[in-house]
Amino acid sequence: MTGEDNSNWEQHGGLLTIVSYKDKNQADKDIHLIFFQKMGYYHIDYKERLFVLAGFTFQRGPVGENSISILIWDRPLLETDIAMDESLRPTSIRYPRWLRLHEEIYIGHSPTQR
Repeated sequence: MTGEDNSNWEQHGGLLTIVSYKDKNQADKDIHLIFFQKMGYYHIDYKERLFVLAGFTFQRGPVGENSISILIWDRPLLETDIAMDESLRPTSIRYPRWLRLHEEIYIGHSPTQR
C-alpha cells in the first residue's frame, strides 16, 4: 500500500482489488501497474465508445471536464441513464444531448444493463 489514506477507495472496491492480487506473481503485478500508470481518466476508442470510471457533467463530454474528481467519483451520468424513460430515443428533443456524444458509454464502478 502507499501509506496514504485509502479508506474511500477501499470501501468502493479497493479491498476486493487487493484480494484479487494476493496470488498474482510480481511480474503480473508490474505489468498491471505500468498499464494503470499510463491510463488516463477516460478513453474514447476508434468506434467513438467512451470508457469512463464514473462519469462527466460537462455538456461537451469528458474532454472538457475540469475536475478529475468528477471523472472518478461523480455519478450524474449513471443516475441520468437509470432515471430516463426507456422508450426515449436519441432522436427525441427530450433526450439528453450529452448522452448523444458517444456511440456507447461504459461506466466503471457500477454494473448496469442499460
